[in-house]
Amino acid sequence: MSSIIGTIFIGRIMSNITDTELKDAVFSLLSVIASSDGEYEQTEAEAIRDLAASWGYSEEQLLDITESTTQRMIAGDVNEIINHSLALIQAVNDENVNKATLMAANMIAEADNEFTEEEKLILNRIQSELAS
Repeated sequence: MSSIIGTIFIGRIMSNITDTELKDAVFSLLSVIASSDGEYEQTEAEAIRDLAASWGYSEEQLLDITESTTQRMIAGDVNEIINHSLALIQAVNDENVNKATLMAANMIAEADNEFTEEEKLILNRIQSELAS
């Protein structure tokens, strides 16, 4: 599936969700993936911005989420961010939300054309938690 079609599919699913905390949690998870290799590449930032726009987020809203997540990551809360995000996503119990989250996570991991071990570990965890 091309990234444009993927973005449209993900946008349709997520733009219908009114729970802002859930959407913020997904973006926090995507930010963790983008930063997991120690670098937040321009291509990853652009992919996250495209997804944010398709979900109805402003640039300012996305910046707030990204900055908050970055501060929490610096403080060593990476596992807590992942745990909290996955718990909120699982609580919705919606197969389409799970699928859209996993697709978005894969898009971000592949955005810089490098698929690191850190990204693989996080993606495997997302897959296993959202598939159950």
